[in-house]
Amino acid sequence: MSVQHDDSIPTREKVLVIGAGPAGLAAAAALRAVGLPFDLVDGAEHVGGVWSGASGKTNEVVW
Repeated sequence: MSVQHDDSIPTREKVLVIGAGPAGLAAAAALRAVGLPFDLVDGAEHVGGVWSGASGKTNEVVW
């Protein structure tokens, strides 16, 4: 199935990236690289997920 897109019609669509861990940040970087608008949301206070070093329950560094 082929979907045709008419670039002459402006849209206000955005991509929603759920999760600001490694995969979400990579997705956001890829979207930005091709110029697509996006919103990035996460349930935690800080971005980075497993890369952030915080356990999520306290401000302790877990490694």
